[in-house]
Amino acid sequence: MSDLTRLSGTSQYGDPLTSDLLEFSCYQFFNWGLLGVGAFTNVTIPSGSYPSGIGSHAADPSVLRPSRDPRYTAGQIWEGFRSNWVHESGVEYDTQPIPVSGLFVNGVFRANTAIGPSGYRVNYPEGRILFNTPLATGSVVRCAYSFKNVRLDLDEAPWFKAVQFDSMNPADPQFQSPNGSGAWDVLSASRVQLPAIVISAVPRVAMEGLQLGNLSRVHYQDVMFHILAETKFDRKQLHDIVVSHWERRIEGVDKKKLAQDGRFPLNYDGTLNPSGLSYPQMVDGSGTYRWRKMTFDQIRSNEVSSKPPLFRASVRATIYVDLP
Repeated sequence: MSDLTRLSGTSQYGDPLTSDLLEFSCYQFFNWGLLGVGAFTNVTIPSGSYPSGIGSHAADPSVLRPSRDPRYTAGQIWEGFRSNWVHESGVEYDTQPIPVSGLFVNGVFRANTAIGPSGYRVNYPEGRILFNTPLATGSVVRCAYSFKNVRLDLDEAPWFKAVQFDSMNPADPQFQSPNGSGAWDVLSASRVQLPAIVISAVPRVAMEGLQLGNLSRVHYQDVMFHILAETKFDRKQLHDIVVSHWERRIEGVDKKKLAQDGRFPLNYDGTLNPSGLSYPQMVDGSGTYRWRKMTFDQIRSNEVSSKPPLFRASVRATIYVDLP
């Protein structure tokens, strides 16, 4: 077929193209990078009775609660007070996240396996446990895990999302009620717990030639980082982390190759993929899953009109990449 009749830049409709690859690569980079600076919290199971306290310290954060989900039988889904559990290992930080090796049901340990009537699956993004056999809703389920302090999302997320405030408080009466109420009665997949960064590659592109004699080019495109937080401190933290990448070069990830080889970190249901790769493995020296080097060229930011308890900011980064 003549090149005069074919589209440029794509061979199959639906394949990830430049905008998608920029978003995906930024997500993977910042997701891993935030873990590397300790943006996660370890939740352990107390050896004795949980000490009394006030506010967010008044309830044991390792205790899960039954979740009301019309897709499952009552007592089959149990969730923690925070979603977005850490599934990564080998984090480049002094303290390591806690892997979900098992949990306790009414004081009896159950190893992490999906096999058999007592088995279960861990949905890491939603911070939920799906039991093969429903438990009595009055059961006491405890689990040691780690959750990410910052939620990262792409703007292709499902259309309905409810921002949830005070999600760091396991003693919240709405969380402690039998089936949840208020914001806790919204399915975990539809809650955005703060602070959060939503990444979006926007349709603002400029190009310039790279080499004489062919159509290779330098592709400049803006990527937006929408920051949402409950405190000014968290907004400042996330704003400064993002803008500090001016003139920084990072490795992009070949999302198509990753999908073809089944190497995404998580399966479609949020469970751990045994063949999945972390960001450093995606961009290692083998080059198997590298896309192209991406450079943060210009970075601009501004405060978005907001008032307590929601503080917002937006960072616009122009990223350039050499394309054939």
